[in-house]
Amino acid sequence: MRDRDRFNKLAGVGAATTAAILLLGLAACSMSVDQKGEGSKKDNVDIQTPFGGLQVRTEVDPKDIGLPVYAGARRAPDDPHDTSSANVTLGIPGFGLKVVAAKFESDDSAEKVLEFYRKELKSYGEVTECKGDLNLKGDSPGEQEFTCKQKPGGEVTLGTGKGSSHRIVSVERKDKGCKFALVYLQMHGKESTM
Repeated sequence: MRDRDRFNKLAGVGAATTAAILLLGLAACSMSVDQKGEGSKKDNVDIQTPFGGLQVRTEVDPKDIGLPVYAGARRAPDDPHDTSSANVTLGIPGFGLKVVAAKFESDDSAEKVLEFYRKELKSYGEVTECKGDLNLKGDSPGEQEFTCKQKPGGEVTLGTGKGSSHRIVSVERKDKGCKFALVYLQMHGKESTM
């Protein structure tokens, strides 16, 4: 009976210690939401834990994307289910991801907007043009490259990047003019940081 009592006592201490560690970990978590107004989609969210963090901003400065906004373009309006811009940063040990995206509209043709961004993207490396699904392939965030699976119709996407940073422009034809999205994507693994 003594061994059983000793085992139960040690098991109780172990369970209590585990619970205390978990509670301390939860106590170290923080979350904040900054709402910009009732019914507004312009909320900011910060979540911090001992294991990593997440930050979401819905107001984006296009300069953070690293591409100029096409002359005369205007920010696309939010639709009921989606915001037209976001800046999201996720960081956990061994992996990080940053995505900055904004949508715009132009009265100019999709061809004019595409020609402008083909030139702008060249400064970041070889440009992959895709009428279909543009994907990043590769095992390591610093060694990924774009591949394209062509599909008929739809939007045209341009992608370029070196190392862990990539820029993407997606252009969709509309009755009058076009809509386009600018995206900056940065990833890091164990060896690098953002």
